[in-house]
Amino acid sequence: MRPTWRGSNLRGVAGMLCLLGALLLSGCARADEQFVTSWFKVRTSPSPKIGDQSTITEYFVRRYGFFWRKIDDAGVSGATAINAKTVAYFDNGEARLIHQGDLEAMFVCGRGPAGVSFPAGAEAVDCVDALAGPTPAVATMVRFRRISASAVVTIEKTIAVEGPNRVFVQPMVTFYDEGATAYFATMRAGFNVTLNCALLAVDAGEVRSIAGSPTMELRDCSQADSWTPMVGRALRPSAR
Repeated sequence: MRPTWRGSNLRGVAGMLCLLGALLLSGCARADEQFVTSWFKVRTSPSPKIGDQSTITEYFVRRYGFFWRKIDDAGVSGATAINAKTVAYFDNGEARLIHQGDLEAMFVCGRGPAGVSFPAGAEAVDCVDALAGPTPAVATMVRFRRISASAVVTIEKTIAVEGPNRVFVQPMVTFYDEGATAYFATMRAGFNVTLNCALLAVDAGEVRSIAGSPTMELRDCSQADSWTPMVGRALRPSAR
């Protein structure tokens, strides 16, 4: 005799399957949302591919006060509020600027690789392009531009290292002070040499050079606290 299933058993099995399906779907659809401003948010979610541990970053702007619309850009580095009505974000590593109410963003530093950072309190984006050097990552001359939230270039300077056999530690701003002055770290190039770390301070005035301690090592050259005695003010890293 074939076994028979009662209605209650069938309902119980169906309920278990529904619960299992819901758990699996919720596990696959987990997403983290961060509100950068009241009108711009970032959603980070796991890749839908089985076994892929990477994440997908998507950007959304609020429309008409309640409707969220996704921007057709691929994010990798999050977003930063420049002011209440302006947000900078990264599309495949290139910085873009978008204003409240817009659906299209602009490439604030232009196209191609650039060192991008955000000076706190300045409501601006700092863009650095390598102009000369052994490689793009080991520069001896850079172009520095400070671009306002309204996309106006307020500072533009071409900056070279202090002399021969010197390079920038990185082709982007290394530190900022509380007045939004940008500082570039430089050092001597080569192996088994004294680094002679220095800073180039850049603002609307002349570029100023600040010598470091002769005993500085590479990690000291890139550490904000190491420069306080020489600069006479607190610095912070320029992490974007």
